[in-house]
Amino acid sequence: MERTRTIAVTITLDPHEEMFSVEGYEGESGDTWEYGPTPLWSDWKDALKEKVGNEIVGWVELMSEEE
Repeated sequence: MERTRTIAVTITLDPHEEMFSVEGYEGESGDTWEYGPTPLWSDWKDALKEKVGNEIVGWVELMSEEE
């Protein structure tokens, strides 16, 4: 049986303050996560990739273990 999860991502960017944040919401469970607020001028790319990637990997692993 195929399993589906819906993950919504919201990015909020304030160009005046040069800050951004990213929030995630998994629709079926209601679980949330966030990254930031983070300065745009900082070295944020790898950390954001890791955060989002780990969230996706975690859901794939959880879904693969569901009966």
